[in-house]
Amino acid sequence: MNMEKIRAVPNFTTESKFSTWMGKRLKEEFGDSIKIINHTATGYGSSGVSDFIICFGGLFISMELKLDGRELTKLQEKFAIDVDKAGGINMSPMTPGRAEMGIEFLHEIVKHRERRKIYQSLSPEEAAEVVAEAKQAIALEGGTVQ
Repeated sequence: MNMEKIRAVPNFTTESKFSTWMGKRLKEEFGDSIKIINHTATGYGSSGVSDFIICFGGLFISMELKLDGRELTKLQEKFAIDVDKAGGINMSPMTPGRAEMGIEFLHEIVKHRERRKIYQSLSPEEAAEVVAEAKQAIALEGGTVQ
C-alpha cells in the first residue's frame, strides 16, 4: 500500500463531505466497472442501510462512512450483519485514509479476478505448464515453492 497516498487524503468536517469525496474517488478509480447507490443522497429509505451500496466485480459491498470516532448505530450494525450473512462484504471506513485502504482492497479484487480469468481460459494441461514454469522460475531465484 502506498502510505504517501494515505497521508495525502483530505480532512472533512462532515460525513456528507466525506461521502461526496468517497463517491467521486470510487468513480475515479473504477469508472463504469463499479455501480454505486449513494443511500445518503436521497434521505429516503430504510434506517440503518449503509451510505453506499456497491456492486463491483460480481460482489455486493455495503459501505458506511463514519468520522470523529462515531460508531455504527444498532440498525447499521444489524444491516452489516445481514449483509455478511448473505455473503456480502461490509466496509466502514472511519477516515479518508481508511477509505483509501478500502479502494486498495477493491484493486486487489481486480487483480485476483484478472489472474483467475487467465487460468480459466487455459486448458488444464496449459494451466499446469504455466504453474510448473512459475515454480521453476521462483526456485531459480532462490524462492521457496509450495
